Amino acid sequence: MKKLILVNLLATLNIFAIDISMDNIDNIILGMDKSELSVDKLSYGAGMGQIYNGMGGNVHLATKTNMRYISLGCTEFSKGDHKHRENVCGLGAGYIRTDILPTYLPKFFSDTDKHGVGASFSIMSNSYTDKADLLFAYGYTYFTEGISNRGWNFGISPTYQYSKSLDDKIGIIMNIGYQF
Repeated sequence: MKKLILVNLLATLNIFAIDISMDNIDNIILGMDKSELSVDKLSYGAGMGQIYNGMGGNVHLATKTNMRYISLGCTEFSKGDHKHRENVCGLGAGYIRTDILPTYLPKFFSDTDKHGVGASFSIMSNSYTDKADLLFAYGYTYFTEGISNRGWNFGISPTYQYSKSLDDKIGIIMNIGYQF
């Protein structure tokens, strides 16, 4: 079952493949055109969901059609004495594109910079087991003012959490946050 879910996630990430040629080698190395690099594109956000690594924040580099980010946050908090308390916090990285849905479903997604599809990978530290868990998520995010602008975002992401010491978890995380 674990292998099937991981293969399914990797197949989904095929959407984000880049064609390699000598003409766009700068795009591959930098991840964007040189003309798109500017200080005002580097920003941060806070909230809960896929792009915030649970409940937390992110630092991101956004262009007109994509966002690359690193995030720091927690997915689980629990009460109890120190022997039975489980807090799952960690660091993640992800990528969101807004040009996929308008390209394939233009009738439903005409706002080209507001509808994002993305994937993320996180390494989470589990305080109960003292082991690292891996969290994979991919999902949809709606940016009210566009991906590269300040504003609220909402979305939904299916998740898969792999744990060596506990049972694996499959779930859905709701996204709500603000990008500054």
